[in-house]
Amino acid sequence: MKGRESAIRFLNIAQGSDQESRYYLILANDLEYGDTSELLLQYGDTSELLLPDRRSK
Repeated sequence: MKGRESAIRFLNIAQGSDQESRYYLILANDLEYGDTSELLLQYGDTSELLLPDRRSK
């Protein structure tokens, strides 16, 4: 069971990092540091690879 708990913890941390990355891309765009639209598209693709059952917003 420890292996399963470890995998769940890993995915939970990965999901948090995933959302943090999305937040910073949106923030950079809002602060007009640059156009992050292409990066947000790529983010969606990689996010789906990491957590395929998650629904992208």
